[in-house]
Amino acid sequence: MKHKNIAQISAMTLGMLLTAGVAHAVSVNYTTTHVFKKEDIQCGRGIIGSTCLGNPVVEGSLTYYGIDSVYGWYVKNFDSSALQPKPRDGVYDDGRVADILDGSGNVIGVKVQNNETGNWKTGPIGGEWAKGLGALKAKAATEKYVVMDHLMRDPADPNPLQEGIDYNKRMKDDGKYLYFWGNYNQEPTPVYIYTALPLPDKWKVAGASYKVTSAKLVVDHDISNSPNDQIRPEDFENENATGILPQYTVCPTAPALAPAACSGLPAGTWVSAVDSQEGGDLELLPAGTVLKALNPATGLFEYTNAWYTTLDRDPFGGLNPRFRLKSSKYGQDLPGVEIPQYVVGTPTTTTIDLLTIKDPVTGLPVLADSKNWNNFLDEHTDIFGNYDPFDGYSMEDCPLTRDLDLMLYVKGEVGKPTVVRSAQLLVTYEDPDGVAVPTIDLAVTSVAIPTSASKSSVQTLKVTVDNLQAGVASGSLTLVGKNSSGVVVGNFSQTVATPADNSAVTYSFVWTAPSYGTTVKWEAKVTNEKDINGANNLKTASTVVKK
Repeated sequence: MKHKNIAQISAMTLGMLLTAGVAHAVSVNYTTTHVFKKEDIQCGRGIIGSTCLGNPVVEGSLTYYGIDSVYGWYVKNFDSSALQPKPRDGVYDDGRVADILDGSGNVIGVKVQNNETGNWKTGPIGGEWAKGLGALKAKAATEKYVVMDHLMRDPADPNPLQEGIDYNKRMKDDGKYLYFWGNYNQEPTPVYIYTALPLPDKWKVAGASYKVTSAKLVVDHDISNSPNDQIRPEDFENENATGILPQYTVCPTAPALAPAACSGLPAGTWVSAVDSQEGGDLELLPAGTVLKALNPATGLFEYTNAWYTTLDRDPFGGLNPRFRLKSSKYGQDLPGVEIPQYVVGTPTTTTIDLLTIKDPVTGLPVLADSKNWNNFLDEHTDIFGNYDPFDGYSMEDCPLTRDLDLMLYVKGEVGKPTVVRSAQLLVTYEDPDGVAVPTIDLAVTSVAIPTSASKSSVQTLKVTVDNLQAGVASGSLTLVGKNSSGVVVGNFSQTVATPADNSAVTYSFVWTAPSYGTTVKWEAKVTNEKDINGANNLKTASTVVKK
């Protein structure tokens, strides 16, 4: 591997690379990144920033600010009419937020904590939770009648459940019925986080309409305890995002694990292709379990309870995950059920596909046309045919500007904070007058850091950076080391540039080890705001300083 010096990359070479191209229709790659900070907190329509925050409290290495917002609720036992929004009252008790800082004091994200959820007793079949005399409660609501029927009705009883006696229902704002049979309700106070990610200037010209062929949003965060921390680009809640769905075969094709599964079943029946379990009670759902069955009353194939409750799924996986921060829990019809591969507090990214958001009327991807990245929710009716007032805000108070308006609704549990670091937008669109510009994918490909060192010894630390795309790329490199107590004992920064011949560059730093025994944990990170892949920007290492 050849090592190049930054000085070897001439300004002329860089200029030639950036201006090369032919002025005709090209696919343009555009990216922008936002690092979240406490000033992104929204506490009311058009109220964003420091005015929402007060009563700072230092806890450990973080300074938490209380939030005073309009998103809390008044509640009262046995009185549903008392459920009313709580206005801002000068008391900063609607959640807390703290900036997270790196070793140089730069903000690299936020840690959000929610306040106590508003809880109240409803009486029989009036609530969405079931609670006994103790503190334990269980979810008692679902959007699927078949799930409620499976939970509530005795299989030996042919009589159907009776509305108003066994359960109640209400229509949600997304047009779906919610069936519930509990005696208790709760109304969380979400923390709203808002930012606007800049969009290409060309998109903002009057009458502009560019075809968007790819649009991804990558959120860097820690795995959350709540499956309801929402990612809302342009304030869309995407019902078309499914994650990884259960595996099945369609009769008469039977699964290999259950070759007789389709015997006696009509063609078109879905049966499970794998052995699985039902969430909650872990009842065995063997291969061949019916997941979609013919309803003789309607003549339609309808999903069964097993389809909705099998653990053979991942709502946060695949190419089209739910618009939620990755969580340790399934959510939906598997409330409280843990997902083994997602451990709370583990750093991760959630990538959502913005082109899966569909127009409810036409069925076409809304954001496949750049003109819809402005105020689509202001200009079009909802599923009930109602217009949101044309006022520059969505129904949920999200500002609708000419940039990508991103809302995060954090609904985590008390004492279990949610960590969110950044959001990166990656867009490809067709520009008839565009000029092809090389894409950038800077990566820390290796680090050469001693695994052990003597006290006060002088060591050479090496970090290798490469652009995994063709052409020159520049960026910023940081190398930060912290001792066992979290104190910074090594802090280096460097402007980097990779040469045009696609070779990597190695940078060296001279470091003097501490005069005491400790373990130093290193993080080497390279950044460029137009980097198309943030997953390879970081490498870690450790040095044991001998006592």
